[in-house]
Amino acid sequence: MNKMISFLVIYGILISILLFFVFCDAKAFNEQPYFFEVEATAYCYGETRCDGKPVRSGICAGKKEWYGKVLALYENDNGNPGEFLGYYECLDTGGDARIKEGKCVDIYNPSKEWCINFGRKKVLAVIIEGKG
Repeated sequence: MNKMISFLVIYGILISILLFFVFCDAKAFNEQPYFFEVEATAYCYGETRCDGKPVRSGICAGKKEWYGKVLALYENDNGNPGEFLGYYECLDTGGDARIKEGKCVDIYNPSKEWCINFGRKKVLAVIIEGKG
């Protein structure tokens, strides 16, 4: 009787594991985020975005394919993500060719002093599906 119970318990565990891998995307648990290098700049001028809505803190201008997505930006520490700079929702496309090509993101901040201090830097970015 005890052997039968042990067999059923082990059988149940194996079936549960099998069902997990069949119905869940197991790859999602092992995937690492895709970081890519871009140049980051900051702007404080202008009142409207490409969609006619007002600019606000927490947005950036980026490649049009990124519109509506969120970028997580990090300092570039020799090709590895360093200090976290923030999440920025891509809700503008900018006029600069580097932005349109995805080589640069332009972060909006209403403070001219903040923008000057931020300057221009190489950063690592990862695209996050969703809204900020």
